Amino acid sequence: MNKFLAVIICNAGYADECITVARNHGAKGGTVLTGRGTATGEETMFFQKYIEREKEILFIVLDESNKQSIVDSIEEELGPDTDAHALCVCLNVESLSGFSNLK
Repeated sequence: MNKFLAVIICNAGYADECITVARNHGAKGGTVLTGRGTATGEETMFFQKYIEREKEILFIVLDESNKQSIVDSIEEELGPDTDAHALCVCLNVESLSGFSNLK
């Protein structure tokens, strides 16, 4: 079965909610990193929405069977039109090592 790496970028403080949504749709867990946007100032307008500088980045390995439901649910519940402002990109995974629960 094909695997994907979901990279989810959200405003600081919303990573746990993103993980909860993903787990509710079959994800096993993920890794959270902290980061910051490179826009100038603390807040920047983008398409008439404020973008906060402090971010959390999540990495979640997904099965093909649950990828779309997870991506759709994160967009619906925590997407750009919410305070979380979560954005998601999925990348193909060619090989895995150390993920015995995902093989």
